[in-house]
Amino acid sequence: MRGYLRALEIEQLEADYQALAYLRFRSPSCNGLVYWPLNKGGPLFGFGCIDYAGRPLMAYYAVQRLFADVALHMYRDAADIRVVAANATRASVAGVLRIWQVASSGRVRGYWELPTVIASGNSVRLFDMDGLYNAVIDRGREWVYAEFAVGGAAVASAQLLFCPLAELQIEPCALTVAAHTLGPGRWRLDVATTAPTPLVEIEADGRVMYSDNYFGLIPGIKKQVFVTALGDAQAKGIHVTLSGWDRSGSASVTLA
Repeated sequence: MRGYLRALEIEQLEADYQALAYLRFRSPSCNGLVYWPLNKGGPLFGFGCIDYAGRPLMAYYAVQRLFADVALHMYRDAADIRVVAANATRASVAGVLRIWQVASSGRVRGYWELPTVIASGNSVRLFDMDGLYNAVIDRGREWVYAEFAVGGAAVASAQLLFCPLAELQIEPCALTVAAHTLGPGRWRLDVATTAPTPLVEIEADGRVMYSDNYFGLIPGIKKQVFVTALGDAQAKGIHVTLSGWDRSGSASVTLA
């Protein structure tokens, strides 16, 4: 039953992301969204992004990424790959766009880096990779990962798979995590991986909120995740477990 419910959550995470991403990143006239299925209806119903106990579900973090002030997205247009962004602030944001075409083995098959300015608004076209899909050797073992950094710190990231997540074939990865205490009930996790993984899952044995969760990660990137304890979770200490897609790798840390 646990595996079945997890599969339903993953399905909703992907469905909600694709639907909302289409509106924000590919519909320049759409200036607002109301995400109506906020609360979960019951223990066995897979609709909503917050469960009946007030805990965020997978879809919550997909929606959180999409509603960020600055967000990044990629999609395939026939054989071309489009990199687009949305900027909800009133000013343009200048930074560096970095893109990797990676294989599940960890081999980098392509890399692009360019200074980029994201203008205010939705559906901001950043970069086109013409004909890239024609160069894909195995769509089940390759994907594209991108991040937009300002002052050396990533403020948005995105990935584009060329097949359904369930069909993606990956290699075992070794996840590493280092925890830093920022104050009462608040920590920063520095997460890294030795092999590309399309979905890093962070789970805790106490009630917490993450700045991000259920995200893709590739080697060479140090992902910072901020953790905030909810209620009395801090009193007993919190054990946090990280795992790669399909349980391909894991790591754990105790926050006290």
